[in-house]
Amino acid sequence: MEGKSKGKLLKVKPPTDYPSEEGCYLRGNHFSPVAVVIMLNYPREQTPPEIEQLVRVAIEKGAALAGTLQTSNIGYLEMQ
Repeated sequence: MEGKSKGKLLKVKPPTDYPSEEGCYLRGNHFSPVAVVIMLNYPREQTPPEIEQLVRVAIEKGAALAGTLQTSNIGYLEMQ
């Protein structure tokens, strides 16, 4: 690895339509390799404030996306 610095990541601008799926998430640092998903076990309308705070903290700490997932079967497929 002569001539290359260790740990350097290539940062590229995301596509203009990124992210392409609608959902219950916040967008943060698009150059971050991190996405945070919090799975819900109750209706979306009944999400406790503590869960909403976790989503906001993830964005504040540098995640690219952070949000909640209620329908895990479909949601997992959409995240891939």
